[in-house]
Amino acid sequence: MKARARRSAIAVKVLARGKSRALRLHGRAKLSDLMAAMGWPLNSCIAVRDGVPIPSDEPLRDGDEIALLETFSGG
Repeated sequence: MKARARRSAIAVKVLARGKSRALRLHGRAKLSDLMAAMGWPLNSCIAVRDGVPIPSDEPLRDGDEIALLETFSGG
């Protein structure tokens, strides 16, 4: 039985709060992993890739550019 090949790290560019940040994540990273690396709770923003919102279980790809749009409420 062959050992599974490991996926290498991926590079992701994140735009949040008007600043751009580059992150390296493990090869099977999902949006939830990116949020944890940023230290943000999952329900604190909407993540957008290529103009389309993505769910927390969405796999990320090397070279992705993700915009994090903070949600808020008030009266």
